[in-house]
This record gives sequence, C-alpha cells and structure tokens, in this order.
Amino acid sequence: MALVLSVLALVLVEETVTTTTVSVATGRAWRTVAGTAVDLRLAVVLAEFLVAAVSIAMVKVDLRLMIAMPLAMLLVYAVYHHRMRLRAERETWQRLAGVTDTLNTADPTGVLHTAVRGAVGLFGARQAEVEVTLPATGRRLVRACPTCVCFDGPPDGVPPLDRADVVQPLTTGNADSGAVRIVLHGPRDVPSGREEAALRAFGAALSTSLDNAMTYARLAADAKMHAHLATHDALTGLTNRHAFTATADPRCADDPAGVGLLRLRLVGFAGIAATLGHAGGDLLLVEVATRLKRAVAAAGYLTCRLGVDEFAVLLTGKTSEAMERESLRIAGALRGPVDAGGVLVGVQIGVGLAAGSAGVGVEELLRRADAALRRSGGNGSARLAVYDPQEEHHDREAQLAELVHDLSADLHAGRVHVEFQPVLDLTAGVPVAVEAVATWRHPRHGTLEAQRWRAVAETVVRPVSIIEVVLDEALAGVKAWRDAGFDLPVAVTVSGPCLLDARFTGLLFGSLLRHDVAPDRLILQIPETDLLGPDALLETLTEIDKAGVLLALERFGAGPASLATLATLPIRGLKIDETFIDSMASRQAAVVIRAAVTLGDDLGIPVCAPGVRSLEQRQALRDLGCRVGQGDHLGPAMERDHLLGALGRGVNGVPGQLAAALEEVRVLPLRSRNAS
Repeated sequence: MALVLSVLALVLVEETVTTTTVSVATGRAWRTVAGTAVDLRLAVVLAEFLVAAVSIAMVKVDLRLMIAMPLAMLLVYAVYHHRMRLRAERETWQRLAGVTDTLNTADPTGVLHTAVRGAVGLFGARQAEVEVTLPATGRRLVRACPTCVCFDGPPDGVPPLDRADVVQPLTTGNADSGAVRIVLHGPRDVPSGREEAALRAFGAALSTSLDNAMTYARLAADAKMHAHLATHDALTGLTNRHAFTATADPRCADDPAGVGLLRLRLVGFAGIAATLGHAGGDLLLVEVATRLKRAVAAAGYLTCRLGVDEFAVLLTGKTSEAMERESLRIAGALRGPVDAGGVLVGVQIGVGLAAGSAGVGVEELLRRADAALRRSGGNGSARLAVYDPQEEHHDREAQLAELVHDLSADLHAGRVHVEFQPVLDLTAGVPVAVEAVATWRHPRHGTLEAQRWRAVAETVVRPVSIIEVVLDEALAGVKAWRDAGFDLPVAVTVSGPCLLDARFTGLLFGSLLRHDVAPDRLILQIPETDLLGPDALLETLTEIDKAGVLLALERFGAGPASLATLATLPIRGLKIDETFIDSMASRQAAVVIRAAVTLGDDLGIPVCAPGVRSLEQRQALRDLGCRVGQGDHLGPAMERDHLLGALGRGVNGVPGQLAAALEEVRVLPLRSRNAS
C-alpha cells in the first residue's frame, strides 16, 4: 500500500509540475497539454510502478543491485521520448497532408487564406503570414491568428510581426515571389528539425498551389476573352454578325410584326481611311460605335458591326411608324464631326430599314435593308430608305433583262470562264479529281457564279453552247495535267435540258477525240433535281455510260430521286448536297451524311462532300466515313495554270499533294485514383 501511495504521489506531483511548465512555455492551454498522449504517460506510470516494485525486491536481496535502477528509469524515459517523437512526427505529417490537400483550389485568395490558417494549426503557431507577389494584384500580405484571418491586402503601412521564428521563402514561376513567416508560441525562436522539414514541404506545396491557381486564373481569363472575341468585334466591342444573327433570329420568330432591321453605312469610309490611314479610320469606327451604343442603351436594342463600315440595329416592340422615327433618331445620333487623330472628320450615314414579317429571318431582313440602302444610293442624306418588295421586284426584273440581253454576246466574247477546284482524299490530302466550275465575268455585275445565271442561260441560248465552252476548257486541262505527270479526271456539271439536246452526245464524244482524253477521265455530274425527265434522258445516260464516261449524281439528298432511280440509272458516284455539309453540326445532317456514305459503300461507288470550309468539317466527314471532299479549306477554284503550279509545288515538299494529311489520333484513357 505504501508503494502504491508513493507512486500516486509521484505521478500527481510530476504531472502537475510538468503540465504546468509545458503550458507556460508554449502558451497552450493547461487542459490541452494534460490531454496530450495520455496513453503513453499512463504506460510510463505503470513502468515506474514496476521499477519501484522491483527496487523493493532488490533491496531485500542485495542493496547493491539498486545501482541498476537509474538505468532502468533512463530506459523507460528514453522509450517514452522516442514514442512521443514518432507520434508527433506522424501527426505533423498527417496534418501537413491535410493542409496541402486543402490548398488545391483554383482561387489564389482561397489558397492564401487556407495557407495561413493551415500554418497556424499545423505548427501550433501564435501568428502566421504569407507575403507574396501576384501578377494580377501585385504585392499582397495575408495574416492569421488561431481564430481568424486578421489581415488581407497590400503590405504597405502594415506593422511587421514582433518576431518571425520560422521563415520559408516561396517560389512561383521559377522566381522568388515571397515568404511564409510563423510566430511560434512561447519565447523560443529556434524551430525543431521536424518543424523545419514540415515547413519546407508546406512552402513547396503552397508555391505549387499558387502556381496552379494563377495558371488557372490566366486560363479562365483567356477563355473569357476568347469567348468574348468569338461573339464581339475586337475593334468596336459591338456584337459580331454571327452572334447577332444567332440572338436576333429567335426574336424575329417570337414577334415578327414588331421587329425591324436598321442597317447603317458610313458613307465614303474607304476614302477617309485611305487619307487618314488605318489608325485614323479605326478612331472613326470606334467613335461611331460608341455613339451607337449610347443611342440604343436606354431601349436595349441589339447592335452589331456587320462589316468594315456597316452596323446593324434590331428594333423590337415598335410599330412601323415608331421604327422609322427610331431609325432617324439613331442615325442622327451618329452624325456629327469626329476627331480622328487630330483631324476633324464629318460623319455621313446611309440608313436602310426593313420591317419584319412572319417567316422572315434576320439574314433576309439584312438583305432587304441592304437592298433599300442600295436603292437610296447610300449617299448619307437624312432620308430613311425603307424596304419595298415591289421596288425590289422591279430591280430584279431589270437585272434579269440585262443578263438575258448580255449573255449571248459575252458567251462569244469569251467572258464565260472556267476555273478548276481540286477534289481531295480527305485523309491523305491528295487530289483524286478536279471539278470544272463555270463563271461569267459580267462587265458591270462582276464575276457571277454558275448557279446565278445558268437557269437564265438555258432560256436564252442553247444549253450545249455553254457546255461546249466548259467541256473544251475542262478536257484541255486534263491533257495539260496528264502531260505534266498528273493523271486526274475532270468533273463537269450537266443539266437535264443539256442532256436532252440532240447535239449533246456528238459534241461530247467529239471533244474527247479532239483533246485525246480517255472517256473514263471525264465525270458528268447531273443534279438530282434534273433526273425526273422523259425516257430519252435514260437513253442518253445509258449511251454515255457505255462509252466509258463516268456519271455522278450531284446535290444528292436535295431532289426527288429514289433508291429505285439509283438502281435504274448507271450512276458511278454521289455528291452530297452542300446544305447538309453546312449544317453537319446538327444530328439530323450528320445522320443523312452517314446514310449517304453507307449507301455509296453498299453500291460500290464513291461519295463526295462539297463545301468543306474548315478543318473541323474535314475531320468530322472523315469520321463519318466520307473519303472524298472539296471546298475552300481543301483548295479554292483556280486558273488551270495555277492548279498545275500548285500540283507541281505540292505540300511539305510532296508534289501532287494539295493539303496536309490528317494525322491519325490515338485516344489514351486517363485514370485518377477514384474514377476513370
């Protein structure tokens, strides 16, 4: 009993004195210190009791054996100290792992606040601060105590810590950017080795987290900027045409009677820009755009920059009379001199207005407003030009009459011209054929593509008169490429009326003989819409097929041809209608394209995709199984000699290749610890 009581007295005195001493030295609460490592301290008490019991037994045996007791007590306390140190290190690294894990956030402010609070808890500190230089905010100081973040802002004028027991430099972007400073509890100013190692690891994790957060912030800012640039004009800040039409179309559909499209044009801008230079022209455009924003701000109208010197405003919720008043008010707000780099420039505005109606989209409204603007002369007068369908009808009739009058003379004068567009293998980028594209170089209307004048032409002159010119140029091109070592067939579009002309087959076979071109080097493309003709059309196609000339169905999917038609006619190729390529982002268009490709594969005939305007379209078509395509992205229509030169130069030093090959892409799965 005496032994038990003495051990209890020893424990009471030892624990009281030790706990009080540690609490005073570290500044920690007495209760907190008393609750630390209770299991280990109880083990020491038990060991002390056992040592005391053994000591009593040794005294009875031989007093000299007591010399081993100090060594036994030393061993007990050495084991206790070792276990305490291992536990402290384990708890330190566990807390460090928890703190560094919470640093993984994309917000620099969140990283800094988490860091200072984590440092206080991790090191049992009285105060901790992080001072760092960030690209976005400059020098920044964040300081925390055990209860809260007590300061966050520029360090200028902030009293420094009374002391810094631990200082760890920070490195971001391979450069010193700041430091972590920690004030420990109690008077000691020398951290332990464990604390120094933990602080180094903490500083490295904080530097990495700040780097990641700033990188993410830059990426987010870049993404926001790119998203803005994708929908806005970079110079004026107004909505661009693509975003304008995407936003305006639903509004036109919701309230067609209450919508109007105002089109504004800077008169004489080209001359002003030529005189003042690009900088002066840009200043003028920016000022006009600023005035336009102010003029529509109260009403909230949608605005955009249409082109170099054109702007548009979508008027909503107005009657026709109110739209006209608003148009004049807005145009008036844009007029007035502008200081363009020290030169005072007068602003003249041409104004065209088109009122909405049921079933009319924003693109049609833009066209109508442009028609009104062109009829007014666009001379910058104060008069508003309002679209009138009757006047436009007369304009179209006048233009049609002019084309009818001029075509025969221009055909014999050589103004109907042929250019050549390559048809490429979508994967390899090498040409598999060339299409002959007819254009009419009108003296007043400029270059007119075939779809604008072919219907007119076939009512004015015999169709074979036009196809004779196109065939002659096309077959001459085949011979020229063959002589240069490039054996490519040429495709020529032939209409139904032309095929029904009695002279056509003789003209066709005579041209092949005259140019010494094999029949299978010529592909005749027949629009699908022209297939529902008389039986004579089938007879002509069969005769042409037997002669070895290849027949392809053009604009497949746009006409009434059926699968039975494909089975009946000697069709050797399909050319998908270009509207499906334009809208291939939609699921419906992609399904149609895939179906056409599958049909061609089943019939054993190639399928061509026209109108490929981007790398994304090219890759998507390749992924849908389409092997052949053409379009501006793969190669524009060009003169015969220019195409021959392009074939000779090639791409990447490979003659005959006109576009870079699509790289094969491998997709490798990335796996995290918890999810695929």
